[in-house]
Amino acid sequence: MEPKETRNRIFFTCPYSAGVWKSLTQKLLGSKFTTQWDTLLDLLVDTSQEKVRLFILRYVFQITIHSIWRERNGRRHGEPETHHTYLTKIIDKQVRNRLSTIRAMGDWSLDKGMEMWFNTR
Repeated sequence: MEPKETRNRIFFTCPYSAGVWKSLTQKLLGSKFTTQWDTLLDLLVDTSQEKVRLFILRYVFQITIHSIWRERNGRRHGEPETHHTYLTKIIDKQVRNRLSTIRAMGDWSLDKGMEMWFNTR
């Protein structure tokens, strides 16, 4: 019997999503790393964090939720499983693209974002 699908299980306690989340954020979050939904939400609204780090964390959270949800729905509709390392690479690329786009638009407020992101990879 499959475990009950809950928000907490799908995001981020099942082994698949936990692996994706860990690969993307363990170094970014450091000692604050967690896969617990409520604790993550607290981190996402903690404005005492550095602005760039908070932006990256929020964006990674958003794109990871979206990507895992798409993966889940794809599986339910018969699509083959995407290996978690491949999904991680896709999300990493999306984060880099977003940070590059912000810079290209002339917004330098997140100028250190790309450097911070690369330091966590």
